[in-house]
Amino acid sequence: MKTFGIMGFIFGMVGFTFGITAFTTALNSSNKVKELEERMKELEEK
Repeated sequence: MKTFGIMGFIFGMVGFTFGITAFTTALNSSNKVKELEERMKELEEK
């Protein structure tokens, strides 16, 4: 059971870091989309 707990802990840490990475990438991509939309508006105004 001890080894199982260690395995679960490692998998939990991997899943945790993966979740954070996915979350930050999603935030960055949404920010990029906003920047692109703002640039498109600026181009349309000119």
